[in-house]
This record gives sequence, structure tokens and C-alpha cells, in this order.
Amino acid sequence: MADELGTISRSKAFDLAFKALSALVIPACVWIVRLEVNNAIQNERIQELQEDVRKNSAISNAVQQNTTALVKLETKLDGLGRDISDVKRLLDTPR
Repeated sequence: MADELGTISRSKAFDLAFKALSALVIPACVWIVRLEVNNAIQNERIQELQEDVRKNSAISNAVQQNTTALVKLETKLDGLGRDISDVKRLLDTPR
């Protein structure tokens, strides 16, 4: 009889454990779906940010090229200014 009671208690315990675990399946599935959706959103945002970085890199390169061109132009203008000053000086000198 004691063996029968132990078997019944174990059977009830397994039944309760199974019911408790079964009740956790739906919340676990909802949690997993939320995680997957969050991961998908984050992956999409990462791709957008990487595209923005590529665009900004291209803009940065263009700015650097423009800066280099401006420095060259400034150097040429300085030289031209000196040349104009020389021409002016030569024109102002009496003959």
C-alpha cells in the first residue's frame, strides 16, 4: 500500500510539473518572438547606420579633396599676387 501511495504521489507530482511547464511554453514563445523582432529591427538599423557611414565617408573624402584644391588655389593666388606686385612696381618705376 505504501508503494501505491508513493506511485500516486509521484504521478501527481509529475502531472503538476508537466502542467506548470506547459503553462510556461506560451510565454516563452512570446518572449522568443519578441527577441527575434527586436533583433530584426536592430539588424535593419545597423544596416542603415552602415550606409550612413559609407555616405559620410564619401562626403569626408570630397571635403578633403576640396580642401586640397583650395590650398593649391591659395598658393597659386599668392604667387599671382606677388607677380602683380612685381608688375605694378615695374610700371611705377620712372624710365
